[in-house]
Amino acid sequence: MYTKKYIIAVCSLLLLIGIPRLNSFTYVDQADFVRASAANVTNTPEYNYLPIILKPAGTPTPIPTVTVTPAPTTTPVPTITPVPTATETSIPSPADIKITFIEYNPPGIDAEGEFVRLENMGTTAHDMTNWTLRDAVNTVFTFPAFTLQPGASVEVWVKSGTNTATDLYWGRGSSVWTNTGDTATLRDDLGQEADSCTYAGGGAGVACP
Repeated sequence: MYTKKYIIAVCSLLLLIGIPRLNSFTYVDQADFVRASAANVTNTPEYNYLPIILKPAGTPTPIPTVTVTPAPTTTPVPTITPVPTATETSIPSPADIKITFIEYNPPGIDAEGEFVRLENMGTTAHDMTNWTLRDAVNTVFTFPAFTLQPGASVEVWVKSGTNTATDLYWGRGSSVWTNTGDTATLRDDLGQEADSCTYAGGGAGVACP
């Protein structure tokens, strides 16, 4: 065991050189320490002993783990290839086909001599398949598979016969065009009116404007 004098001498030395702490040791208040030293010098003990308390080293604060979130990958914008513009083709106009003449009161039996003449006034051939020709009371002739060339004409006969490039036949046994006046109407395969011709009668035939 160390004596009181030895302990007091060590503590006084620490106090004189001004070291309040030695490593991780903790001591009592400085004023109390001085009083204890003075009391021992005068042989008047104020303290029986001076405790030296070992202060444990502090536990280091853990450094938080920082999670770095990668920036989202940008989805590339797809390249849009422009659609090529379709080249417009010239579509024949139904207005190119005209009714130019109607034979409504021929000599002899009307059904044998009646016809309507059509002409292609344009510069492009017209497919006239499923076109129609009709009178005022809706007696209808439907065109067979047929193409009218530019500048060409065709006559649609009321009677029966064999179709050619210049003559088409209705196949009827009775007349269609009224002698006292009627209207011939030509429509394309979509039902659009291509031309019409109205006559008042009183003659054998009429040239349509």
